[in-house]
Amino acid sequence: MDYDCRTCGLCCIGDNNSGHYVYVDQRDIHQLPNYYQQRVMPVYDSQLDLEIWALATKERDDGAHVCVAFEGQEGVSCRCAIYNARPQVCKDFEPRSRSCRDVREQHPTLGESTSSGHGTNGKTSDASNATSEAGALKVERSP
Repeated sequence: MDYDCRTCGLCCIGDNNSGHYVYVDQRDIHQLPNYYQQRVMPVYDSQLDLEIWALATKERDDGAHVCVAFEGQEGVSCRCAIYNARPQVCKDFEPRSRSCRDVREQHPTLGESTSSGHGTNGKTSDASNATSEAGALKVERSP
């Protein structure tokens, strides 16, 4: 089954308590447009006992935290505003991967409604064990 990422967007949205961020390294930061470079911030990761770099989120009226580059409405029409310069963790996230299916299982109605067609817009990664000049990258997230 193919997923149309352009009408899903669930991977770009964290739940109210997730502390959802897109973690980035120096290469990612340098590729971002200036507006988004200014939205990179240090975040303390208590599991790693380390400060790491992250692209900020924005809180919507419904309390959901979404990537600052997420545009549109999940389940209807959405996109990544920085798709061509998106962080590596976003490039590594694959439609139909276990992480993709996990996110969709948490939103079964929305997940079913976006399961036609195909696309690759706006993603965060389920890759792990990445390091960079900016320090360790936490690229897994709790759904």
